[in-house]
Amino acid sequence: MDSTDKLPPDFLRSLDISWTSFLCVKDGRKQSHGSWMFEVVFVLNCYGLLHRKMAIERMTMMTTEDFNTKYVDVVKLLSQAAGVFQYISESCMSKFFVNPKDLPIPETLSETYMLLSNLCLAECQELVIRRSIASNNKTTVVAKLCAGAATQYETCLKMVKAIRDQTTHPRLPLLETWWEDYLGWKKGLFEAEALKYMALHHQDTATPGIAIAYMQLAMRSIAHCINNGKSANENITEFWTQIAEERNRMTTLWQSIVHDNDTVYHETVKPEEVHPIEPRILAKAQAFEPPQASEIKVVRKESSFLCIIS
Repeated sequence: MDSTDKLPPDFLRSLDISWTSFLCVKDGRKQSHGSWMFEVVFVLNCYGLLHRKMAIERMTMMTTEDFNTKYVDVVKLLSQAAGVFQYISESCMSKFFVNPKDLPIPETLSETYMLLSNLCLAECQELVIRRSIASNNKTTVVAKLCAGAATQYETCLKMVKAIRDQTTHPRLPLLETWWEDYLGWKKGLFEAEALKYMALHHQDTATPGIAIAYMQLAMRSIAHCINNGKSANENITEFWTQIAEERNRMTTLWQSIVHDNDTVYHETVKPEEVHPIEPRILAKAQAFEPPQASEIKVVRKESSFLCIIS
């Protein structure tokens, strides 16, 4: 990577390398650029996306019975992917200057790789939450982990908006609109989950007045997700169903807490006892160390063919 400035100016053109954006699906055109760093970025991007793809495939096949045996491998893959994307953003993009007007794809922006890194970490945090629940950890601990996931998805949402703000082609958005819908739903869902687990904590400690106050906020948060659902993209319709099902479960819990209070405790609802939930984020990116390659020398022969000698 550090020796790419020694390559002949027309070297890349002779290789005829081109790429298709992974994130801007409306534009299926092949993209190319005269910078060798463009190729490095796309190769590393593929490497990170491959790790995430493997993690998601294993995640979808996990069952309750084999969760503990597959958990570590999936978390490791997501952490590695996050590290690769973080490396691209922090170490590569400063050497790669491309105006989105000249190459209107998300892969030319540093914010894209911060988005992908944070997305992998948010998905990793979800697994941490799932394991915490399976381990019967305290409801207050689960609430903090859920608040951490909500914070991470909020960061992703900010990255999407930053990417969208940089587009210079109104007819060709840098990211599909459903990204904001999906990340907004995820943020709202985990905010609601954090509030729900705090309500469960107060239900367990026989303080239903506070529990009801937390559940009211949880129901408001998940209702906001549903009322603001705009996208009908097939990639997120399944998640939309999950939100609706979770709302039903929350409604049942809320009614149960209210019933117990009306028949046993008779406490007044105490919204003043509701406090912000401190986020706890355990998911971390695994630092990516690029392999050290030997120096590449390019020699042009009289036949006009290129001979690459390492």
